[in-house]
Amino acid sequence: MEYEHAISGLLHKRDEIAKRIDALRVEGARLTNDMRAIERALHAFGVQGIPQPPRAYQYTFERHELRRFILAHFRQHGTATTRAITESIFAAKGLDPDDRKHRKDVQSTITRALIHMADRGLVERTGSPRGYVWRLVG
Repeated sequence: MEYEHAISGLLHKRDEIAKRIDALRVEGARLTNDMRAIERALHAFGVQGIPQPPRAYQYTFERHELRRFILAHFRQHGTATTRAITESIFAAKGLDPDDRKHRKDVQSTITRALIHMADRGLVERTGSPRGYVWRLVG
């Protein structure tokens, strides 16, 4: 086999990563059990309304920022596809255009926002499901 050494190394690294993922799952389950035990103890002491633990998630947009950006984009360009809006948002916010997962998440969020805005009569779409073009109403 021509790339036997490279393939062997990649398979070895893949096995290491799989073992680490399993170890992290076990650790996560243990920590979840510990947190639930602490919450049960707090309830036993009569504590009510325990707040949710903080999340590591960082929001891409501030409240109403996406809607304002979409409306400004339409005022400047007239019509746009979801992809065009996504690209201009990535450029304006300085986001990494090569981060495919983040790009997909943002594009999905933009699509949901546009559908919501269409339901409220602010924008409308034309075209087919594989190529919607959006524009402001009025």
